[in-house]
Amino acid sequence: MKLIAYFRFLMLRTQLEASCATRVGHMNDTTIRHYPNPSTSDQADFLHRLYFGPGEDALLLAIRRAHQDLSRTVHGIGKNSEARPKATELLRVEIAKLSGNPRIATQEAFDSWHRRICESLCGAYASADYENFTIGQAQKWLNMTLKYVFVFGKARLPGYETFYRFCHVPIDNIILESQTFSGLRTFTNRWSRLADYDEYLAFQRAVRERFPESCPLAVEFWAWQQTTGV
Repeated sequence: MKLIAYFRFLMLRTQLEASCATRVGHMNDTTIRHYPNPSTSDQADFLHRLYFGPGEDALLLAIRRAHQDLSRTVHGIGKNSEARPKATELLRVEIAKLSGNPRIATQEAFDSWHRRICESLCGAYASADYENFTIGQAQKWLNMTLKYVFVFGKARLPGYETFYRFCHVPIDNIILESQTFSGLRTFTNRWSRLADYDEYLAFQRAVRERFPESCPLAVEFWAWQQTTGV
């Protein structure tokens, strides 16, 4: 009986291998299956997947990637496993509601919205017993997420185009060391330890005053590349 079972196993394995070989042969046979040259859109999708990872929710991908930009400054959060998911969901909901929102039609309205989100992020971490999450870290997460929203573009994330002119410069060491923004910093502590929103906003207002004819996020786009040599 064991011998018969063994021969049956060999027969099944041979059939399976033959079937797999046939499928592979079909896939490699260009007369049966044609692979078109990737379009510009295909290439853009490929680059997006490389940078943001796989997934269909573009906003969530932007939020997760933006968090990587500040995660090295968030220390001792390992015991607070609820903090990040809670803050992530807060960002996802609030930024989704921003899309096409007619009530945010001025810089002042956007700044008020931005302050509320940053303070809410700090509150989300505090409610999870992590008291060290600062305005500096919140602004980096929020501002980088919005920057990535525009990287995805209106085809993937529609409804945000009118807010580009209002968006803030993500503050980090690269920006603070850039000649473009030299002399605009008024706070003395590290950006990741910045706790006062008014101090943060003073920097953003100084950027607007220095470059009145440019969107701050456009200034940051070119300054970041010049400073990093990209």
